[in-house]
Amino acid sequence: MNSEFKRRRAAGRAADKPPTTVWRALGFSVWNVAFLLLGMGLMAWLRPGPPAPRDGGGDQAPKVASTNPEVAKAGQHGPWGELEFTTFSLEKPDGDLPDARAQFPAARWMFEGYTVEKLAALFQSLETSSETRRLLLDRSRWQVAAEGVALHPSRELLRGLRQPARQRLYPILGESRFNFSQFHPFRFRGGGFDEWFANSSLPHETLEIVRDLTYSNKFGALCLSDVVVLQEKLTPAEFQQVLRTLYSEPTMLVSLRVRPSSDIKALAAYWGRGGREKEILPLLKSLAHVPGGGSISVTHLLPGFARLRLYAFHSDTNNVVSDQDCLWSALNFLRKEPDPRLARGVSPYDILKTEFAECRELPLLGDVLMVMENGKDIHACVFVADDLVFTKNGANAHQPWVLMRLTDVVARYSTGQAMSLVVMRPKNL
Repeated sequence: MNSEFKRRRAAGRAADKPPTTVWRALGFSVWNVAFLLLGMGLMAWLRPGPPAPRDGGGDQAPKVASTNPEVAKAGQHGPWGELEFTTFSLEKPDGDLPDARAQFPAARWMFEGYTVEKLAALFQSLETSSETRRLLLDRSRWQVAAEGVALHPSRELLRGLRQPARQRLYPILGESRFNFSQFHPFRFRGGGFDEWFANSSLPHETLEIVRDLTYSNKFGALCLSDVVVLQEKLTPAEFQQVLRTLYSEPTMLVSLRVRPSSDIKALAAYWGRGGREKEILPLLKSLAHVPGGGSISVTHLLPGFARLRLYAFHSDTNNVVSDQDCLWSALNFLRKEPDPRLARGVSPYDILKTEFAECRELPLLGDVLMVMENGKDIHACVFVADDLVFTKNGANAHQPWVLMRLTDVVARYSTGQAMSLVVMRPKNL
């Protein structure tokens, strides 16, 4: 496990946008898990609402994209209590976005394992215009290699390629690491285009141009690869806004509603997991004494490590940024300060192996969720409540710590390969 995870983590660090691809050793398939999560309320997809002022820690305030004011939506009840969600897009600082004026590189397709005859048959079978088919079959742009057949599609071809043909070709291209744009596309939850671009302020006509370039991978995630086409079709201002949207993080503000009738001790036991019950109990009791009850941001109920970093892009620890990846964040979640052993070079895998154990129960606050692809771990996040996880989707300063729906995390990392999830519980809990 260690070598594979390290290799994938290193690959993620090389790209500003990491691979965007959940319950393996539990004996569940991903579809079993979908029904299990449905029972927990983790499939409650759409909770649109207004952004609120940042109340988390960190050293850099986020940009919150505008949205239409709506009442925050309620989540599913559970041992975590009664939650309310407000979704928003956390924008990256301007300096972290690609330069919209710079020319994006030309596309290159590698049909790995294909022969010339097989590729020609594939192109002939596509639902497309005769002109697009002619461009596809232009063998002057083909190059036979040991890995398969490569070609450099012209800008004209990319502009003319419509959804049916793109939907056939890009999942195939996405199976090969030679095709960076299709192997690492921008990904979002399937069917979530309108939510993805809800805060972009782009006109309807522009959004339809973007929508026409999307496709679904084999897992059903919504994907976008042809950024170079958007650069040609849109105005510089529109293209800049598209980039801002694509590079933003879908996240949410979450509040716990405490009523006079709430089971305060049970709530303190859940949110104080890891030895913080006495710290949280007086706060919850005080809220319960307010006439009609009150709400508090979940940020204030998280352990010190997570509370300090939530919605931030940087932290003030001595750990170098490249070490502050998903697993580093997950292992430190329940702590007040980062584990000093990790700064001294102790392998996070050794800590995971010795201090966590696989759990076959439903996850609780602080349990580490290992996202698996074909039985190999590719991402780690932490269960918080309902369908929420605490995650850092990349080992660089361009990726903030956020709360996300577990289903959004799955979509982000889904490549079309078999996916599952392992729950790892701290042994001392």
